[in-house]
Amino acid sequence: MRKIFKAQLNLLLIFSVTSLLVLNVTRLSPGKDLPPGDDTKKDVDSSITIVLPGSADKQLQQCLNKMFLHNNTLKQMFSTVKRLRSEYTLSRSSMYPKADFIGVAGKSGGNTVDTIYTGDDFSVSVPVSYEIDVWKKLRSQSGAIMRESEAAVYDRQALSVTLAAELMERYYTGLYLRQLLLLRDIVAQHAGHLTNLVSHKYEMGMATKDEVYTQKQTEKELAAKRLALEEELVHIEHALSVLMGDPPQDGWLRGAFSVPSWLNEVPQNLSADPATQRPDLLSLQRQMESAGLKIKAARGASFPSFYLTGYSRNTTEDINAFYKEEGFGWGAFVGVQFPIFDGKRHKATLEIQHHAADELQEEYHLLLLKAMSETKSAFNSGKNQNEIVKVLKERNTLIAKSLIITQAQYDVGTEDLLKLTSEKQKFILARMEHSKQQLQLVSSRIQLLRAMGKGWWKK
Repeated sequence: MRKIFKAQLNLLLIFSVTSLLVLNVTRLSPGKDLPPGDDTKKDVDSSITIVLPGSADKQLQQCLNKMFLHNNTLKQMFSTVKRLRSEYTLSRSSMYPKADFIGVAGKSGGNTVDTIYTGDDFSVSVPVSYEIDVWKKLRSQSGAIMRESEAAVYDRQALSVTLAAELMERYYTGLYLRQLLLLRDIVAQHAGHLTNLVSHKYEMGMATKDEVYTQKQTEKELAAKRLALEEELVHIEHALSVLMGDPPQDGWLRGAFSVPSWLNEVPQNLSADPATQRPDLLSLQRQMESAGLKIKAARGASFPSFYLTGYSRNTTEDINAFYKEEGFGWGAFVGVQFPIFDGKRHKATLEIQHHAADELQEEYHLLLLKAMSETKSAFNSGKNQNEIVKVLKERNTLIAKSLIITQAQYDVGTEDLLKLTSEKQKFILARMEHSKQQLQLVSSRIQLLRAMGKGWWKK
């Protein structure tokens, strides 16, 4: 019995080594007219963390890190990546030999011409099979799934860049609204002073009733605008909380609004290739490679398939005596399977894969042009907006000087309180306009970051 099991193991070992040698030979002999894409495994960075420069707001970096960890959509896409990787592992298993251990035990009986037989029956067999991947069909199928898993990784990165840009825009908008509320409070305070002055002048016969009514209406409009700003700020804070995977919360956003230096330090000659940086373009590149491998697999499916099969078997001595034959047997065979009536189906499948590859190629070219246009547009918009901010800053300086002069004239009695209050309100409104243009500058810089797919700062 021990010799028989040893012979079985030797047969299995010889068959496995032969299959692996055939497998390696088929790997090293690619065809001459391969479609685009190869099935070699590539290193793909699956990280989605965006690390801002050291001068960036720490609270913003914490919000980004929390979003990357807890955002439900990103978690869902990570599950998709893991599923495709498992499918790739499953498809690779079809390229290796398959062996099964089959054991049967029971009781059997029978009779011959001069003997009635009953006894215990026990048999062991090891069938082995292997499909020779001559036409690279199996390898191409597994390679296509691998490219799809890499594309899913880049899709997740593309979504993370989009969500990061959305979070940064909402974050700076929230800081802007908080600052705007403070300025609105100052404007409302000045409006209240003006209302009192106009009312006092009306009592003295120096102002009309319509002027008093107009000033009071202005004060009411400012109060209504402040309420609208408060609601918008709460909405921004709720949206930020949801992006970070938290329940809606308000009142947590803190900090002063200004144009961060890391967003404004953009090289004048931006030479970034979106094809090598944007994750959505990298994803389409992997999808096109997957389509090329699917074409190759569909082409290989229309050719004959070759198989190696073998088995070894052992039975008990009792059953051997009954059948009067040896208890150990083995066999090795070569099989061929050729599709006869599936020609049109294979041809249609191949055409479908070619059309799918053409669609991906056109989509890639359109997205590449869109990426180049978005990058250039965002860069030019930021450049123009930066000039506007500089002009408004100079104007604010002049308004501030005018306010200082008016304050000095009021102190010596050459100007009245109405003029001084009006100048203060003018200065606050100028600051509000300057902050608004700063927010648009920040928004254009964030759009540039999104268009490039990665930051332009040094990592």
